[in-house]
Amino acid sequence: MADIRRIKVGTASCGVAAGADAVLELLRSRSESVPVEGTGCLGHCYAEPMVEVELNDGTSVFYSSVKGDDKSVNSILALSEEGRFQIPAERAALEKLNVTRLSGRIDPKDIEEYKANGGFTALKKAFELKPEGVIEAMKKSGLRGRGGAGFPTGNKWSFLAAKQAEEKILIMNADEGDPGAFMDRSVLEGDPHCVIEAMAIAGYAVGATKGFVYVRAEYPIAVNRLQKAIDDARAAGILGTNLFGTGFDFDVEIRLGAGAFVCGEETALMTSIEGNRGE
Repeated sequence: MADIRRIKVGTASCGVAAGADAVLELLRSRSESVPVEGTGCLGHCYAEPMVEVELNDGTSVFYSSVKGDDKSVNSILALSEEGRFQIPAERAALEKLNVTRLSGRIDPKDIEEYKANGGFTALKKAFELKPEGVIEAMKKSGLRGRGGAGFPTGNKWSFLAAKQAEEKILIMNADEGDPGAFMDRSVLEGDPHCVIEAMAIAGYAVGATKGFVYVRAEYPIAVNRLQKAIDDARAAGILGTNLFGTGFDFDVEIRLGAGAFVCGEETALMTSIEGNRGE
C-alpha cells in the first residue's frame, strides 16, 4: 500500500443503505497505517457503496458496488483493475460543482479539513464587506431561491436587513417532503460546515443573531453530522459571541421536524419551530 495516501468511503444515506458501513469498518481493519475516512455522497448513488483511493501522486482510483467482504477489500488495497469505476466522461466535461464541491471530498466530521479547503474564508470576506456590501454582492450574483419560486436572494436579505426589531432570527429550511428530493440531505451529510458558514454570512448581512436549521428527523446521518459541525464551530469561535473579533454574535440550533409535508411551507415551518402544530 505504499502508493496509497488515503482511502475514502461514501457514507451518506445512499451509501449506508447499500452497505457502506461494513466496507468502511473492514477497510479500517485491513489498511494498516493508511487512513480510512467516511465522506459524503460523490453523486453516483446508483454505484454505491463507492470507495475512492487517493494516491501519493495526487490522482485517485474509484471503486463501485463494493462489498464488505475480504475479496472486495483486498482488491482495493491491491489497486486491482477489477471493480474500478470510471466517472462518465460526459459528466466530467460538463459538470461544475458549487454547493456540493466538497461533498465526497472531505471528511464531513472534520472542521479542520473544511478549513484546509477554503472553509470560512467567505465569512471573513463578508466581515470586510460589511452588511450592506454583502447584500449588494448577493444582488449582483443573481442567486435565487432553490425552492421553486426562484425569488432573488439578495432582495430577500435586504428586506430583513431593513426591518427594525429587537431580535432577528434566521431559519434554514432543510425540510424536504417531496418524494425523491434529497438536496438538503446531501449537503448536510457531505458538507455541513458550509451550511453553518452560509448561515453566519446571512445572519451578519441581515442583523440576525440566532439561526435555526429545521431538518427532518428521518435524516439521522445529516442531523448527527450537522450537530457535530455546530459543536466544533462553537469550540473554534466560529459560532457564539464576537465572531473573529468583529463584535458580531451568532449561534445556530437544530429543530427536528416530524415529517409533516406542510412544514416545508415557511409559515407552517415557523409554527412548528415554535413548538406548535405546523399548519
